[in-house]
Amino acid sequence: MYGAKTPLNEKGRALLAKRVAAAHAGTPYVNASAVCLPPGQPVQLEINTAFVIYQNKDWMQFLFYQYHGAWTVVFDPAKQPDGSVRPYMGRSVAHWDGDTLVVQTSGFRQGLWMDINGTPISTDAKLTQRIRKVHEGAQQGDWSLEVITTLDDPTYYTRTWSWATAYVWRPDKAPISEFDCEYSVNRPDYLTSSGMVPEPND
Repeated sequence: MYGAKTPLNEKGRALLAKRVAAAHAGTPYVNASAVCLPPGQPVQLEINTAFVIYQNKDWMQFLFYQYHGAWTVVFDPAKQPDGSVRPYMGRSVAHWDGDTLVVQTSGFRQGLWMDINGTPISTDAKLTQRIRKVHEGAQQGDWSLEVITTLDDPTYYTRTWSWATAYVWRPDKAPISEFDCEYSVNRPDYLTSSGMVPEPND
């Protein structure tokens, strides 16, 4: 937002540069989306495909067409799903601030990629999404959903920073169609034929 550059610190710049160099060399690193794992809120919300939101008084769930992503948001932390394992999408707790839903997420199972280049998010990051409906006209279909995301991740960034995204309400697109990510991934030659290699741990 506001035209500022992404505030990567030295560690973040080095990791991103390594990932970009690997991709340019024709040996991109395997990431969550390449093996059909939930890639995290930033990627799921940035992909130009549909998602559906279900809600009741205790929780909300965002179901994404791509990668079978399911982002569960609870209003009472005690009602989180199974607490024995960190979820790929982290643990999300929400509250209302007027007409804006404020969702705070932390506790990711593994680090996330924010984009195809591999802009990093660490397992210790905290994401805050401020989500609100915006009415931009007189017709029923003139509603959109505004999401302002703030990332707090001292592992890779010099400061917290934010970005905004808007989504058009398209009830005519529901229910979303089937997405078969596993068909490709389960082929024995999938990763090798795509040139992907495991990312080094250093």
